[in-house]
Amino acid sequence: LVVAPSALIAQWYFELDHKFWTRFAICQNWRKLLIRKQAPSLIVSSEDLERDADLVDWLMQQQWGLLIIDEAHHIAQ
Repeated sequence: LVVAPSALIAQWYFELDHKFWTRFAICQNWRKLLIRKQAPSLIVSSEDLERDADLVDWLMQQQWGLLIIDEAHHIAQ
């Protein structure tokens, strides 16, 4: 799971693809992901997390192997 400011979402997507050959889904409509049993590798904007408590709850229920938070010093406590 990658959490980043919305302005950096595309950069994260392309960097992960280019450097590590991994395809992360960009979380644009997370409710569509509910039909899957397990969450894919995902990039979500920190602004979406601030606005949508249901998204936060859903993400917390998933099992992530790695969490990357870009600009973590801007995340509210």
